[in-house]
Amino acid sequence: MTYELNDLLRAFEKLDDYIAETPFKEIWFYTGYYSNNDGSNAEYSFSPLKISDEKLELLKTIVNL
Repeated sequence: MTYELNDLLRAFEKLDDYIAETPFKEIWFYTGYYSNNDGSNAEYSFSPLKISDEKLELLKTIVNL
């Protein structure tokens, strides 16, 4: 399964209140699969839906490198 950023943003808007109220400290959206039997050529993505401000700043730093 793949998705476009706009798909994720629309889903997040619909789930915003629910995500904010959950007791979980972090929520990540993961998609992934392996394209062959030995696990090579992996395709995956992680997108944070709920993370701490500290981790958000860390991610911003990593992305800007």
